[in-house]
Amino acid sequence: MVGRPSEADFINMVQLNLMPNCPITTQDIKNAKIIFGKDVGALKGKTTRKTPLPVVTDYVYVPSSIYQANHMVTLCADIIFVNKIPFLTSVSRNMHFITAQKLGSRKEKNILTYLKNIINTYSCCGFKIKVALMDKEFDCLKGELSAIGMDLNPTAAAEHVTDIERSNRTIKERVWSVYCTLPYTALPNIMIEDLVNFCVMWLNAFPPKSGLSVTLSPRAIVASTNLNIKRHCRIPF
Repeated sequence: MVGRPSEADFINMVQLNLMPNCPITTQDIKNAKIIFGKDVGALKGKTTRKTPLPVVTDYVYVPSSIYQANHMVTLCADIIFVNKIPFLTSVSRNMHFITAQKLGSRKEKNILTYLKNIINTYSCCGFKIKVALMDKEFDCLKGELSAIGMDLNPTAAAEHVTDIERSNRTIKERVWSVYCTLPYTALPNIMIEDLVNFCVMWLNAFPPKSGLSVTLSPRAIVASTNLNIKRHCRIPF
């Protein structure tokens, strides 16, 4: 009735006669705890975790020479299909940082929105995408991309952007490798989307053979962070 105070506050309330005509004594309060135990409502409402996990900002130091030499980024992008689900993928030359985003549709406006998200990812880390290498399907975006300072270089009829084709093949191989180990005959679309993101996350976690560094992963160079085994390796996909 009095709002579930602590035992000390309740005793203090009775001793100071803060509630006139109260028939309860301090000894009654002590006896009630012995007979009935601690207040269940107070235990459920006031108990907190004793040792919560601290927030760790484990940023990776990236030499300034890497930023200076690779400030201008050449981006390669394409659309791939995983179980008939379209994904906009991209990879940066030299850094080999890979991104993959599920496309709701292949309309010009939708693709442009996802490309701007990729541009923002690099710009937040101090990089600027100067040239984008894509096939003829993206030719309609040339004016829009030029307005935000990015040149679109579409491929000719017999040309191929080998960087993104190789990256797409690697993504599909990793997705299929994980898929083969799952105890399911079919996956819902949301699970396939997470599977692609899962594989891309781990591809960015290891330094590629032809990358900028043998010790720094693409994730470390672009985002200045590494994966943590306690957070990212708790359970398999």
